[in-house]
Amino acid sequence: MPAKGSLESIGSVRAMHERANAETADNSDFGKFQHESDPHANHIFAMFGQEAYDEYIRDVAAQRQREKSEATEKLARRTARMRRFLNIHTRIEHKLATLVTNVASKVVQRHITA
Repeated sequence: MPAKGSLESIGSVRAMHERANAETADNSDFGKFQHESDPHANHIFAMFGQEAYDEYIRDVAAQRQREKSEATEKLARRTARMRRFLNIHTRIEHKLATLVTNVASKVVQRHITA
């Protein structure tokens, strides 16, 4: 697993966004897509008729929506962690820059007074 805030981690977040966008594009006509690609849907339709088929499609669509919601929540938590990490990193950089500036000015003052 990549370290938090690393380029690999940022890349994996970007990949999650791209996968979510691709899934959204695939779901534009979910019923048709499901009927064409799912042998279970075809079997249910053949054995039990349209009503059972529609119920199966609704169940599968609900499951995909739950998975998508879980992925969205996971992405939101990960994004929040990334923001916190970046904020902490920025504060540390600012404190370090201030410290270096103060030390440098003291060194310069010593050279001037010496």
